[in-house]
Amino acid sequence: MDQSNINNIIDKFWLGESTLEEEAILRAYFNSDTIESIHQPFQAYFNFIKSERNIQFDKELSLPGTTVQPAAKIIKLRSMRKWIGVAASILILVGFFWILNLQDNKTTQLDTYENPELALEQAKEALFFLSNKMDKSAQSTAEQIKQLEKLSIFN
Repeated sequence: MDQSNINNIIDKFWLGESTLEEEAILRAYFNSDTIESIHQPFQAYFNFIKSERNIQFDKELSLPGTTVQPAAKIIKLRSMRKWIGVAASILILVGFFWILNLQDNKTTQLDTYENPELALEQAKEALFFLSNKMDKSAQSTAEQIKQLEKLSIFN
């Protein structure tokens, strides 16, 4: 065979662009006794491909989900699915009525102080505490805004 022709076919083969006829030519070339010395490293690869083509798989495959199930089992699953749906519906209804019962039994606290003046004092203390915290956070925020305005000089 022509050396340049074999080189072109080998290049096409490694690029994945060879045709089936060209691959047959390569197989015949590497099975022959007249292989050029520059192609000797490729001969092991083509011999490996040849030996792998002869391997036969004799075992039977069984993939999950491909077995045929009897019709009785399918009917059993369908009836089981129906009972699961009924049980889920009953469970939802029981939970709904249980939650409604809990809400009805709760008593609302209308007034916790018997003395209105004491309640007013407690409310004033709570509001004063809240006001102080809000003032501190407002001051902190104002300071941080001033620092950010200093950084706006760099824009």
